[in-house]
Amino acid sequence: LLDIAVHYVKEYDIDGWRLDVSDEISHFFWRKFREEVKAAKKDTVIIGENWHDANANLRGDQYDSIMNYAFTKACLDFFATGSINAEQLVWRLNGLLMRNSSTVNQMMLNLLDSHDTHRFYKEVGKERWKMKAALALLYLFKGAPCILYGTEILIWGGYDPDCRRCMNWEVTGPEGEYADIWNLLTGLSKLRKEYELADGIQKIYEKDGMFCMENESKQGRINLYINLRNETVGGVKAHSFQVWVNGGVILNG
Repeated sequence: LLDIAVHYVKEYDIDGWRLDVSDEISHFFWRKFREEVKAAKKDTVIIGENWHDANANLRGDQYDSIMNYAFTKACLDFFATGSINAEQLVWRLNGLLMRNSSTVNQMMLNLLDSHDTHRFYKEVGKERWKMKAALALLYLFKGAPCILYGTEILIWGGYDPDCRRCMNWEVTGPEGEYADIWNLLTGLSKLRKEYELADGIQKIYEKDGMFCMENESKQGRINLYINLRNETVGGVKAHSFQVWVNGGVILNG
């Protein structure tokens, strides 16, 4: 198995390995796996599929990162089921950041859905603004955002295999029915690149029942406000979100 892992790194120069159900394999094996793979190419990324607390695997001797399903669950509880409020979401996300080192947090593969789950758009009842707010949170939270193909055209579906519906390439792009999603994703991607969020300071808090997140880096400050309440809070309308950059609104929904 180790020879196979190294073979693809050396022969095909792959960027990394995503390890399926990796929590069912021994720590001893993953330590040897890392030694061999990193020796072949030191910047090969190793991402484990672990749905639970993977702290024991994220101490620098096994994985670099995991698929952050704990982030997924927090977003579902807040946006989809409503089982937690803004203050509880703050506690959940801060708890995730405290669980691991800052280096691991910067490399976490954060996601709203995947090939193994219901589509997030279905889970939020096709409420477009909630999907957009969740995407803003995904892109501005510490870590690496991962979106499932078709998110940009709001593909929806239930559990596997329904979540794996065909992609309609004819409706993608900055114009048409899904232009708002396309422009949101490209705008958020641009912000991540320009403001170097990985190196900044992140503050997550609740204010008058509204979720707030602030990212401050040497390039400036980005604020995200998500208001699920039935009334305007701090200038943010009910059932909407805003992204501020250096004191001015640039994205909303």
